[in-house]
Amino acid sequence: MTEWDVMPDDTSTALETFKSNVSRAVAEVCTRHGGPQQHLNFIHDTGDKRKAFAEWLYAAFPPSDSINYKFDAREFQAVPESELSSTPAIKVHLACFSFHPDASIKQAPGKDHTLRLADQILTEGFITSGDPLLLLLPDSENLHGCTPPWTCPGSSTPVEAQSIGYHKAQARMLSLLSILSVCYEDKVRPDMIKEVLGV
Repeated sequence: MTEWDVMPDDTSTALETFKSNVSRAVAEVCTRHGGPQQHLNFIHDTGDKRKAFAEWLYAAFPPSDSINYKFDAREFQAVPESELSSTPAIKVHLACFSFHPDASIKQAPGKDHTLRLADQILTEGFITSGDPLLLLLPDSENLHGCTPPWTCPGSSTPVEAQSIGYHKAQARMLSLLSILSVCYEDKVRPDMIKEVLGV
């Protein structure tokens, strides 16, 4: 059991302690590795490790009946820029997102930007309703996706885990994945994470 799992009688105190521990851990890994992308690729540096992390994300934050996640690769369709404002957003599970350097043409966030985003996520939760992520379609050859822990009934084309890249909002997603990775590494209980992040 990790020290992060200690739950004092005052739940609000426990959550603040948890946030402080996570924030410190993210700062430490970003200092050590240079940023969240470098941290994620250092820790999950083999196919088996990436697959294990994807399986943990899927098990820790399982799909619910109230959220229609898209897991069938055929449901991911390109949208012209002129139609973005009129196209409904789709729901994508955390385990689908890549942290490979080729996941975006933009530079990955550094330590300072990540810590600002991490503080916002730990304070407000991970909110995308007002500013959806703009994604790049799955490309497992370039993004080194891995076998997904989900299936698609009636479909032979489930989207691979860690195979979705970013046109916009890579920094937000990598910051979230880095937060989740330090929790995964320290075996933090998923209910603690959900309480804080709202994921």
